[in-house]
Amino acid sequence: MDIKSTVYLMTKPDSSLKAMVDVNLGGEFVIKGIRVVEGENGPFVSMPQKKVGNDYDQTFFPITKEAREQLHKSVLDAYERKLTQQEEQKNEKGQSKGNKKGRPVGVLFHRLFTLSPAARASWRSTRCSR
Repeated sequence: MDIKSTVYLMTKPDSSLKAMVDVNLGGEFVIKGIRVVEGENGPFVSMPQKKVGNDYDQTFFPITKEAREQLHKSVLDAYERKLTQQEEQKNEKGQSKGNKKGRPVGVLFHRLFTLSPAARASWRSTRCSR
């Protein structure tokens, strides 16, 4: 069966809840409310549940071991891809704060203000005229 997972990362870093996931099963069914939780042995999948009295009952769960493994693998793989994608976006944003040569903007201002007034005026006229 074709399983597609959509991951929504949580923003609270101190929480054990790391992501909420929606899963599309073969384009015919959608499971909402799957959670990725950080445990002592790494992240694990927690299926959707509802509270009944003082207990919680799972509203959806795989019956066979193979189905459970396939679902959990899909969810955790999508979670890892989302984390990697988020890290790459952070790195790209960090690099875009410099100029075309990759120098941070702060270095350019430091160099500009350590120049003599005549050199600074010359630098501004060449940079600002473009």
